[in-house]
Amino acid sequence: MGGVALFTSVLFIYFPIAISLLSIWSLFWVNKNKKKVYISPLVFVNLGIITYLVGLKIIRGFAGMGVSIVGAIIGGISLIILVLLLIVDANKKRKSLKKHLID
Repeated sequence: MGGVALFTSVLFIYFPIAISLLSIWSLFWVNKNKKKVYISPLVFVNLGIITYLVGLKIIRGFAGMGVSIVGAIIGGISLIILVLLLIVDANKKRKSLKKHLID
């Protein structure tokens, strides 16, 4: 039974904390490299994860479950938007590089 408890604590507690720390580090990188388009999705990822953890650990119970679901939805949608922005930016860079090599 200990393996299941370890897996769930890693999945539901430590993984969101790691994503939050990574997005905080990414905020500093974005600010340094003047990529302002990525700031709002990163802030919403942190907001969603903080809301998720507050609902899970502080509020608890039925109300905490609702709060953590809302936080998970906010964080998930923000991560999807962030990934789509990164894909679009990478495609723009690839097309401009290809155009530059042809000229």
